[in-house]
Amino acid sequence: QDLRTLDVKSHRAATGLRATDFPVFPHPNPDGTAWVTTRAFPDSGGQDVVLVPATGPRVRLTFASHDDGAPVFSPDGREVAFSTARWNHLSHYDLAVIRIGSDSVLPLTNTDALDAGPIWSPDGERIVTERRYFDGTPSKLCWTSVDRRRGDCFRPPGFDGALTLDGWLSPNRL
Repeated sequence: QDLRTLDVKSHRAATGLRATDFPVFPHPNPDGTAWVTTRAFPDSGGQDVVLVPATGPRVRLTFASHDDGAPVFSPDGREVAFSTARWNHLSHYDLAVIRIGSDSVLPLTNTDALDAGPIWSPDGERIVTERRYFDGTPSKLCWTSVDRRRGDCFRPPGFDGALTLDGWLSPNRL
């Protein structure tokens, strides 16, 4: 199914993305002029992050031999956080950030656990994820500052099983 934007004043649908442009659900940027998603590329052998403007050609943001996925725009739309298997010898996902217009990828986490599905804080200072372990350790909520100077992982008291993150309520509440 195609994805289009809708102008709520004129009630008109704008040209958008064809279903072939996004194999997984895209994430819109804050001003609604583009989406990020992932696509498979034969030269990397895996999924890479792609910027899909509402008008104009797609722009491949990452080039890695291991999968990059779950991309999300920062609140200001200048950066994209994503999960990546590029640094882990077991292909477990870590978190990374890339600035739009740059080819420099900043690693945010580096563990043998699985960090997938990054979620930006409303102020754009931190990213949270659910960290899943492969040795039976219960999953934890982990956050890191984008500059990697601060971070914490914890298991909230009273939670059993997997933790599901929906988003931030404020800069300090999930």
